[in-house]
Amino acid sequence: MALGLALTEESQQSFDTKQSQGLPHGWTWTTLGTVLPIQYGKALPERIRNQQGKVPVFGSSGRVGLHDEAIAPGNSLIVGRKGSAGSVHFSEVPCWPIDTAYFSEGTSAIDIRYAYWYLQLHQLGRLDQSTAIPSLSRDRYNVQPIPLAPRAEQRRIVARIDALFAEIAEGEAALAAARNGLETFRRALLKAAVTGELTADWRAACAASETGHDFLVQLLKERAGATTGRRFRRTSNATTAEAIAVEKLPDGWTWAKLCDLADIGTGGTPLRSERRFWEGGNVAWFTSAATGLPFASVPNEFITEQALEESNCRIYPAGTLLVAMYGEGKTRGQITELTVSAACNQACAALQIPEPTMKTWVKLWFGSFYLQLRKQAAGGVQPNLNLEIIKSLTLPIPPLAEIVEILSRVAEAIAASTDTLGTLDAEAADAARLKQSILKAAFEGRLVPQDPADEPASALLARLSAPAPEARRGRGARTRAK
Repeated sequence: MALGLALTEESQQSFDTKQSQGLPHGWTWTTLGTVLPIQYGKALPERIRNQQGKVPVFGSSGRVGLHDEAIAPGNSLIVGRKGSAGSVHFSEVPCWPIDTAYFSEGTSAIDIRYAYWYLQLHQLGRLDQSTAIPSLSRDRYNVQPIPLAPRAEQRRIVARIDALFAEIAEGEAALAAARNGLETFRRALLKAAVTGELTADWRAACAASETGHDFLVQLLKERAGATTGRRFRRTSNATTAEAIAVEKLPDGWTWAKLCDLADIGTGGTPLRSERRFWEGGNVAWFTSAATGLPFASVPNEFITEQALEESNCRIYPAGTLLVAMYGEGKTRGQITELTVSAACNQACAALQIPEPTMKTWVKLWFGSFYLQLRKQAAGGVQPNLNLEIIKSLTLPIPPLAEIVEILSRVAEAIAASTDTLGTLDAEAADAARLKQSILKAAFEGRLVPQDPADEPASALLARLSAPAPEARRGRGARTRAK
């Protein structure tokens, strides 16, 4: 069979293997380069794009902006070339793929949506052979095998996939809504915990023998290391906006500055140019990126003992809380707890709170105060928190017995929601596997019935490879200049 493309030895073996596999009547094997040739996108710097235009601009990761001109027609496939190599996107309208992507408008032998679904199954990203930025070679793309169905059957396959995926999408939307509902529940739970709403019934039934103020004074005595302790001035008149949106604390609660509860510090980043600070290091070193999880146990990197001695880094013990003062996306304001002794960079505030119950309470409060804390950041393009903002934070302190009750109720509720989240994740994974099963069945000819009356795919390829007829020109005919 003439494919119009030279195959590498490796690809020839793959192609021969595919040809030996049975296909339904009327189907045939061909290559992507034969029926779905790709072209290079064209650079379009953001500064010259017209964001008021209606033409979508695509990069390897998908839509990245708008413009007022197109270089690819409607119903085109966009394939990631660099970065998100092998990713596949579909544009119904004319578009502009930039130079990190390829695009294809297909050929007469293939339905463009049939090609789209096949590439979703085929996962071109596996062809990446680069050692730095992930990339997809056009040569490797061109020789990849594709099972070609009769054109009429291609349309039936696409219609069936679209219908089945639409049903799955409804289920996925319900899963997403349930996940959002869990997040809303979690925020409401934490707010109720730190305002006293969660334990209103407990306070009515159990009169605490000690107040939050008593607990705070005891902590201050322990921190001061004196039997009499330092005097503590009540801060019950503190501005509530500095703490949380309540007009009045529950009976027995009080306010405290975070700097009265914790030793607060930060870290640093050793010079990257000094290899002796990094190579062969065995000191765990965390950045603000680690605050995305409740506990930090896997270091971002390791530094050396020399880095500790010659930089602003210091070791914090396991149990230290790290608060992200700045970072990308949702990072700023997140909190985590070290499970190992480690250093951190200057994007983290390190909170050492020896009393375990108070430490857990502070961690819970930061979770409830996340959105408000982010708003306190200062700066221009990327607002940041700083140590002074962290130290000045004011939070409510319940009696010790009530803190224990709150933490118990929150842990029980979070455990239940975590179980539910696990169920949602399992169902989402099932949906993903079901979609892959549907695509696999489709391209093995098992999704829709074959029709013997359909024109076979071999005829499509024969027409595609046939030379175009030359236009016959009459005697004396001239071409008019335009």
